[in-house]
Formats: sequence, C-alpha cells, structure tokens
Amino acid sequence: MDSNFSPYTPIYGRPEFTVPAPKAEIPDNPLPPEVVYQLITSELLLDGRNGLNLATFCNEDYTDSWGLKLIVENINKNFIDHEEYPGTNLAEKRSIRMLAKELGTTFAPSDTDPDSAIGYYGSATIGSSEAVMLGLIAHKYKWNQNNQQNLINGKADPQDRPVVLMSAHVHGCWDKFCNYYGAVPLYIKINDSPYTISGADVSEILNTQIEDPDSPYAKTIKRKLNYLNNQGNRTIGELVMCVGAVVGTTFTGNSDNVVEIDSAVDEYCKNAPNGLNIDIPIHVDAASGGFVLMFSKNGSEIPFNFSSTTRVRSINISNHKFGMTFPGMGSVVFRDSSVVDKSLIYNITYLGGSFMDYTVNFSRGSNMILMQYYNFLQFGRSGYQSIINNCLTNTQSFLQELQQSPVLGTLLKNISDSVHLPIIVLTWADGRTLPSWNLTDLSNELRNTGWIVPSYVLPQASPEDIILPKDGTQVLRIVVQQVVSSDKLSKLLIDMENAVQILNRSSISTPQRHLFTGYKC
Repeated sequence: MDSNFSPYTPIYGRPEFTVPAPKAEIPDNPLPPEVVYQLITSELLLDGRNGLNLATFCNEDYTDSWGLKLIVENINKNFIDHEEYPGTNLAEKRSIRMLAKELGTTFAPSDTDPDSAIGYYGSATIGSSEAVMLGLIAHKYKWNQNNQQNLINGKADPQDRPVVLMSAHVHGCWDKFCNYYGAVPLYIKINDSPYTISGADVSEILNTQIEDPDSPYAKTIKRKLNYLNNQGNRTIGELVMCVGAVVGTTFTGNSDNVVEIDSAVDEYCKNAPNGLNIDIPIHVDAASGGFVLMFSKNGSEIPFNFSSTTRVRSINISNHKFGMTFPGMGSVVFRDSSVVDKSLIYNITYLGGSFMDYTVNFSRGSNMILMQYYNFLQFGRSGYQSIINNCLTNTQSFLQELQQSPVLGTLLKNISDSVHLPIIVLTWADGRTLPSWNLTDLSNELRNTGWIVPSYVLPQASPEDIILPKDGTQVLRIVVQQVVSSDKLSKLLIDMENAVQILNRSSISTPQRHLFTGYKC
C-alpha cells in the first residue's frame, strides 16, 4: 500500500472513512481528531436517550452550567493524591460529614471539625457496590476475630465460615462480595407481596439450628460448609457476620423493615445461645432510597438510620442517584469511629504527606466528589426537599392517570411503595386474563418510540435467579427522576396505550428473556 495512503478521504470538504474503522487493534497511524469524534458519536447514537431512560436510577441528565464548569475544570485530578489536591480532600470530608450527620453518626467529642477530624466515619466510593463491600469487609474482619476466639474456647468449628443473611432482592454486589471475599450468602426467599423481609423472617433463621433437617436454610448452610462433625444445638446466627437490609430495592422499590430487623437481631444477640458473646451488625443498603427518605416529606415513616436503630453499623448511599451527581459516586457511612478496625485503614505515605485510606479502589476521579459538595451547598436541605417531593408528586400523578386509563387501568397494577419512593413497578392486574404477549413485548414496543422501560421477572431465591414468567412475577419498572416531568410521564402513558393496542392487534409474542437493563450502580 502507498505509504501516503490515508483511510479517510475528504468528500465535499468533510473527512470520510473509505475503509472499515479500526475495531480489533490500535491503528498504525494517527487519525484526524474530527474523524474519530464523528466515528464514535455516530456509534453512540445506538445508546438510549438519557431523558427517555426510565430504567436507570442514576442521574445522567442534569447539572447547571456552574456545576458543569466545576466538573470539567477538575476532570484531570486523581482524588487519591491528597497532598497534591488538599482542597478536593476537604470537599470529600465535608460531604461525608454532612451525610453522616443526616444518618445519625456518633462523632467523637474532639471531632467537631471534619477538616481536622481524626476518627474515621466513612468514605466516598465509586458507586454503592464499593460502598457495600467496604461495609461488609469491616464486619467480616470483626467476625473473623471473634471466630478465632471462639475456636480457642472450643465454641466454634474449624470449618465455620462467615455468613451474610439477606433478602433475595439485594443488589448483585452482595453476592459478589461473598464470592470474592470467602463469605457464604444466605438468601431469605421472597415469593409474594410486599417482596421484603421482616424481623420475624430474620429471627426465625438466626435461631434455626444448623442440624435442623426440615429447614431449607440449615440445609443450605450444611451444603456450603460441608461440615464433617455434627453441630449439635448450634444455630445459624452463630455464623452470621452481618444481616443485610435494603431501603428501596432495585427489583420492586420496596423497603425491608429495618427497625423490625434491628430488634430481631438485637434480641438474638442479647439472648445468645451456647454461652456465646455474639454481636451481629446490620448493613443497610440505601442506594436507591437513602437520599429520598432523608429529604422527603414522608421519609420519617421508613426509619433506617443509626438514630432509629441499635445494630445498624453501616449504611451505603448512591450519590449518583438522587444525590444528583453523575455516575461514579457513592458513599459508605459508619455508626461511629469504632466500626472499622484500625488495621483496615491504611496510612498512605508514598504520594507525599500521609493520609488515611479505606477503599477497594485506589485511584479515582475527583470531579464527582466535588459535584456532590457543590450540590449540597447549591441545593441545601430545602432544595433537595423540593426536588424529591416533586418526584413523588409526579409518581402519584402518573399512577392516578394509569388507573383511569381505559386501556391500562384494568391491565396493570403497581406493586411498588410509590408513596415513599419515586419508583413504579407494574405487573398484571389481579384477575386479568393475560394477553398473548408478555411485558417484555411491551418493553420492546416502547423502545421503538425511544423509551427505555425494563422488563424482568422478580427473583425468588437469589438476585441472580432467572425465572420464567409462568413461574414468577413479570414486571416493568419506571424510575421517576428529577428530569422526568409530569408532561413526560403523560406522554409515556399515551405511548404505553398505543403499544398495548399494537400488541393486541399483532398478537405476536417474543420468547421471554431475562431482560434487566439499568441495574443500579
């Protein structure tokens, strides 16, 4: 080939590719930036439009010009370089302190100023997945210490492993933690409404003997730990390193009863069997619901924070949801500075100076941390309250219109707690004769008009459970973010009615897929 040959040729003054774009290897020669830009943006047209993406919980669409300016100006800063970027470090400390105060953290008397506080109360994270893992790592470390002491005292089995007791409707990162960090997931099965777990569920499992031949939970424990010795009257609770509770599940938008669960765990620990000193913490996954409940007019009706509980030791929140940063921001907050063992907190010195670090990820961008601090200052409490309450109002208005719709009113019903969280999860109405098409067909038809409304089947045994519609509850989910206006929801309703009429006329059903776009970050 001629060495002067170029794979792009100006046509009408505009560069165009005359050979396929590179996909499998880095090109030998540079390409003009305008060509590369046009190539990539053309392929990005395949992506859904942010304003019509009702699947995601993440804020993908809004900040004002000053917020955008702050983001762009700080996009090149590595947050971990605290010595190089001390101002960014202060923004994180202050944002975590603000969240921790809202969640009821107990601060040491000497730690009145977050800029100079010595105690460790939380971290900014890359989404809630890292935040969940940091909470669980802290609890697993203390379980290991306690288990070692029990082994010395002859009150444990060498084959014991830490167990995480949680709902089948937790986010997938909980299962990842167990798989990556050597813990045993024990899921509380969920088969029907309200698709949450209660204190009674948790109490029953904690008190179940490992050797109980009739308990499916005991059978799971024995299968996964493969005990060589009979465990006598030992209970499952003796293995539990943490109980997980969710405020606003990804699947239904409903919330576990945290106060009930807290009481159940506390009662078990106070009356621990076999003379053991048992201290089981609770981690609350408030990724979807935390910001909403902190600022909504109905938030106090679902208590979940440290002030409302005894055993809740850690809480994670997704700032990139209703905290309104862009994706790439979460937070983990702790009850007090004693929750995370000091040996888990690293003193990093090789970047210049020294600073405390408790993260799974090391390097990360600074701009979303700064955006959260900006949002706290710019919106204030009243600003967040106004935004959240508007989301809830729009949610209720849509549901009222849906119930009044001659096409949808008798076809679909809402199973989400949309009074407290701006999440709508629709399934077939009670007593309805099902059409020849399914909700995945409706989701696909809506996609033809630009809407992204995910369809999936609610899991029963674990978050990775794949169930066919005939065996489980098939749903559509709509997340009403701050950019989802009442007019937009009215248009969605019209498009849903049209989609149903098209499907009724075609009577063609596509094979069911476990379609679950917009999994929360």
